[in-house]
Amino acid sequence: KLAREVARLGIGMGDLQRTQKRLIIDVADLKGDSLERRYRERAPAYLGGLIRGARALTTEDLDGLLESAVDLGRLSEDEAKEVLHSDVVVRGRRREDDSEVYLVVEVSSGVGPGDVERAARRAEILSRSGVAALAVVADKWITADASRRAREMHVWQVTDGTARRPE
Repeated sequence: KLAREVARLGIGMGDLQRTQKRLIIDVADLKGDSLERRYRERAPAYLGGLIRGARALTTEDLDGLLESAVDLGRLSEDEAKEVLHSDVVVRGRRREDDSEVYLVVEVSSGVGPGDVERAARRAEILSRSGVAALAVVADKWITADASRRAREMHVWQVTDGTARRPE
């Protein structure tokens, strides 16, 4: 009887561990979604150090820009779809020369090298549509590897609302 109870408790603990792992993943997803929304809703506050007049594009606005590029043969459908999966795309004017620029922002709860590479890839694709585009990664913290990779790939880093040039 004791052995059966211990076995039953073991099964229950396994179920509890699996549930906890799912909850951890779900909470991380929610935190990421919340952070993306904040960057979209408060683009000037978070990205005003990089550009003037920061305005987050709606998905529909971005889609219109990309569809035009596809129609002109500058991008493939798959490339347009890749850019549409960006966390946030912001339009504004460069502080240096007042020219129009788009920021392709990957927002993550803990920026890693994959986020940097994704931002760089998506910004490069967007630039082929005929607009100037810069890659940006953003969060409260960034790993050392990601920071190094950002410098190598010329990706801006925004941590806690402070922008750092990719030097």
